[in-house]
This record gives sequence, C-alpha cells and structure tokens, in this order.
Amino acid sequence: MRLKVHNISRVPALAGFLVLFPGFMVYHYSIAQGWIPPFLGGLFGIAAVATALVALVLSPWLARHELGAAMVPTALVGVWLWYTMFWSFANYEALHGAPYVGFAMAESAATVMNWIAMVFIGAFFTFDDRRTHRALVISTVCIMAVMLHAMVRFRSPLGPYITFTSVDDTAGVSSYQGIGRSVLITTIFLAASTRSTGARFAIFALGSVLLLLVGSRSDLFSLVLLTVAMIGLLMLRGANPLAILSTLAGCWVVFHFTAPLFLETRNAEILDLANSSSWQARQEMQAFALNVIREHPFMGEFGYHFRIGGSGFFAHNALSAWTNYGLLGFVLYLGLITWFTVVSLRHVFVPGGGNGAWFAAFQLNFVALIQAVSASPVFSPLPALGWGLAINAMRTAPVRPAEPEKAPLLLPEVER
Repeated sequence: MRLKVHNISRVPALAGFLVLFPGFMVYHYSIAQGWIPPFLGGLFGIAAVATALVALVLSPWLARHELGAAMVPTALVGVWLWYTMFWSFANYEALHGAPYVGFAMAESAATVMNWIAMVFIGAFFTFDDRRTHRALVISTVCIMAVMLHAMVRFRSPLGPYITFTSVDDTAGVSSYQGIGRSVLITTIFLAASTRSTGARFAIFALGSVLLLLVGSRSDLFSLVLLTVAMIGLLMLRGANPLAILSTLAGCWVVFHFTAPLFLETRNAEILDLANSSSWQARQEMQAFALNVIREHPFMGEFGYHFRIGGSGFFAHNALSAWTNYGLLGFVLYLGLITWFTVVSLRHVFVPGGGNGAWFAAFQLNFVALIQAVSASPVFSPLPALGWGLAINAMRTAPVRPAEPEKAPLLLPEVER
C-alpha cells in the first residue's frame, strides 16, 4: 500500500514542479514570441489549483502512510493554512458590502491554494531518483535554450532582459518576476539533486548569470547571498581549503565577466537606491503598511491594499502578513519560515546530514527568509515550497538504530 501511494504522490509532485517553474518560463516565452496564444491564462494559477486538488484528494492516504516523522511540522503548516482561511472568511463577512473585499477574498483564497500546491510538491518531490535528476537537467537546458534564443533574436546578451521587462500587461506574458522565480527554484532543485559540492556551486553560478540576464533583482541577490552562506557553511564544516579557494576564484571570475552586464540592467539600481523609482514605490507602500499597523496593531486591515490602490499595493515583505492577517498571522508566518530555516540548517550542518532534500530545504527556506525580510509579500509561494521540502526531508530521513554501549578501550590494560 505504501509503495502505491508513494508512486501516486511522486508523479503529480514532479509534474507540478515541471509545469509551475521551468514549464512556466517556456510557456510565457512562447507567448511573447507569438508562437502560442495564452490559452491557459497565466498558467501558474490553473496549474497550482490542479496540483492542490490532487493534494487534497490524496491527503487522507498521505497522512496515514507517508508523513511519518513529519506529522508534527505538517500539522504546524496546517494550522497556518486553516488560520488564513478562517481569517479571510471572517473578514469577508465583517466587511461585506465593501467594494474591494471580494477581490481581497479571491486573492487570499488563491494564495491558500498556491500554498497547498507548494507544500505538496516540496513534500513529495524525490531528489535521489535518476529520472528526476534527468528531468531537472532537461528543464535547465530548456531554460538556457530560451535565454539563448532571446539573445540571438535581439542580438544582445540582454535579450531575456529586454523580452521580459518590455512586455505589455495585456499580452498575457509574465513579468521578469515570475520568470526569475522559475529560474531561482529550478536552480535550487537542480543543485540539491547533485551530490558534488563543486557542481552545486557551478549550478549556483549559472543560475546567477541567468537571473542577471532576466533582471530579477531580488532573486539574483537572494541566490548570491545563498552562495555566500553555503561557502561559509563549508568553512565551518572544515572543508578542504583548496576547494574553498577554488570556489571563491570561480565566483570572482563570474563577477568579473558579468559586471558590465550588471550595470546595464535594473539590477544596478541597488547602487543608487535614492534614484530608483521601484525602491521609492516600495518605500511608499511600506509606509502605508506601517500606518495600517499603527492604526490596527492587532487585527490589521484585511485587503487594505485594494482600497488604496489595487493588487500589488502591499508591503513587499513580511509586514504584509501583519496587515492582511493580523499580528498573530505575522507571528505564525515569520515563525514558520524562521523555524524551518533553522531546522534545515542544523541538519545540513551535521556530518552525514547533507542529503538532497535537506540541502533543498535549507536553500529554499533561507532564500524565503531573505525575501520575506526584504522583497516578497505574504502571498509569495516560496515559503510554502520551503516548508514542503523540510517536511520531505523529515519524512524520508532514515531512522538510525540505537548504538550499543561500547566498553572503555583502556579498561583491560588498566586491569592488567
């Protein structure tokens, strides 16, 4: 029975990942080139709902046969999901008649479905399977082919940047943010499925270059910080100094050759935030959020961003959880991200704990924590995917038998 359920969960988890991330990028690039119409809308919403429905149908069997030692952390994530649903429905009834509450309710419901899909994909994705690794490699090749085609089409290495930063909102093409998310997550999954430390850093370098070419700043800087954290982790674990020096030298080479491209994209705005229109807009939206928190410190104001400007007028950090779901929602949200990051780090740090699932869990939760503090709202799918990966690592972790007590080695010599 367990084997059957395992196969049933593994296939939709892999399919969901391939469609929602590498497939998402290929789909939207095809629309941008006029090869296909946007027949599936934005794709992410439809695919996430379909994956979430599969997860809900399978949930009784998965809870009984698959979760095992991960039952408690899964229950914690379940508390967060139930809380957000209850809070959304309660505010919908309380604000009934407000012209924006329907939009806020729809946004919150879609976000919950996205979270369910992300947790399911993360929890049942297999990193130790050759076919899965092959699928990740093929996905990366497809992403690189898309990038190369854009470069050739515009006769510039910034072809991908031009493609996804100059799209018309009515064309049905994702912005650079959705594309950057696909590149970032595919990079992390591919690196986690690789056993070689050198190969992992090479994949990080490749992902950083691709994100640079797309112009997704938050994803690029998150991956760079993750690379720095992984180098520091190697040093703490006492890795070969030559290997660390080689990694640092490789990072310098990548930086040296990509620096001119960096200065030509919106990524360079971080060097002059005072004149960055994007940064100023985010500061303004954060000021609105802080004002809501001052006026409603415990309850927040559900969907206030639709009242003041529409979708997207929220704080682009974890404060959006406070304004939309109250103080308790903020504590639960940031607490889950922090707890899963610390747990994943602890398992990656210990000798023998660096399997693919734990590496993916640490990498994605670390990135989610960075973005929750600096760049991404509560509606982001990244944290839920990181939680699912940590659940994956916990449920598949081998149970170590108790070690028998060892007699002191010096005792016989003392007796003689």
